Amino acid sequence: MRRYSKILVPYDGTISTEYTLRMSCRIARWNDSHVLVLVPFFADHVGGEDKGDFILGVKLISRQEKVEMEVLFQDGRPSDAIIDVSHKRENDLIVMGKAEMTSLEKFVIGSITGRVIGYSKCDMIVVPEDRLLRWNRILLCADGTKYSRAAVDNAIAYARHFGGAINAVSVVDLTDEFYALSPGGAREMVEKSIRLLGDIADKAKESNVTVTPFVKEGERYEKILEVARETKADVIFMGSHERVGLGSLMMGSVNRQVAMNADCPVFIIKP
Repeated sequence: MRRYSKILVPYDGTISTEYTLRMSCRIARWNDSHVLVLVPFFADHVGGEDKGDFILGVKLISRQEKVEMEVLFQDGRPSDAIIDVSHKRENDLIVMGKAEMTSLEKFVIGSITGRVIGYSKCDMIVVPEDRLLRWNRILLCADGTKYSRAAVDNAIAYARHFGGAINAVSVVDLTDEFYALSPGGAREMVEKSIRLLGDIADKAKESNVTVTPFVKEGERYEKILEVARETKADVIFMGSHERVGLGSLMMGSVNRQVAMNADCPVFIIKP
């Protein structure tokens, strides 16, 4: 199980981001971590009195949660500020919040989240408002790549440490044209997913962790969310490329869609 010594939490003073900050304190206490509270802003929107209010609010939370915190104000676009600071400070985990949102708000916030997922080098958790971080029912998303293998290892470690169980899903996402032209190839992809989840179950068994497999066909993020609802997942583990590039845009899109629409926290693991 990965240990996190330097956690970055974006904060804007809202109830949603305060909740996220308090949830990050749970992880900080487990890991004896330092928490960097980042306030992204445009220079003409936050004055000296506002900064003082932010600092006092964070100090109060720090005392209540008994976790060491530092406040940093960073000018510029929120996603750029989060990514730049996480690189410079060498943070190993970013915790971001998510409140109830309209479709437009999901698009705007989702674009921020998607950029952070794609370009940050560290792991990330997206926490919906009013959802506790629990590890009893873990949904693991697996596709057999080296990126998802990091998620597999960490999901098993968390399940072992906290006494949880894993539901593992592998989604076969093929076009109608592929099914029409190569039905045998489609069956082969399904069988490959079945074997993949069997291998994960065998690996988890060595740590006394049970795995229930789910092989789904369809749009990746939709099927992941479907299984998360069916299994009442406490948290979703997903792998991610280290940074966005031509080959990783699709994975970044799936991560973003899951993170912005899941009812539970989403834990995105970098390789």
